[in-house]
Amino acid sequence: MDDQETEKFKNEVVAAALQIQLADALGTSRRAHSFPGGVAPPGALLPVEVEAAKTEAQKLIGNSVVLEYLCPALRSASDDLKEVAKVVATVLLTLANSPLGPVSLNALALGAVAVIVIRSGVNSLCSGVKV
Repeated sequence: MDDQETEKFKNEVVAAALQIQLADALGTSRRAHSFPGGVAPPGALLPVEVEAAKTEAQKLIGNSVVLEYLCPALRSASDDLKEVAKVVATVLLTLANSPLGPVSLNALALGAVAVIVIRSGVNSLCSGVKV
């Protein structure tokens, strides 16, 4: 991936994190609407997509190799969802391109990882990971 593709992917992860957060706030009865319009675009998330992304995110967070790489970077990030999503995308993109860990490059799943990080808190999520 070149720099432009990497930046585009990071932005997709940020957008996914924001849509998942909104989907959670709306509950499962409605599609997540894009910001700021209020009209669901053709690519709006369905509840089943959000749940699948969360399931994949839980698997990623449960992987000790992922946490070994992710936690040090998260400790220096703020608690802003957009910043956390960019950190998650950067770290997991690097990990996906290495022989160390099989990491999916699913922007929706990485966005869900960012939402979980924000909700859990870095200290809680990374409590067993040495820096």
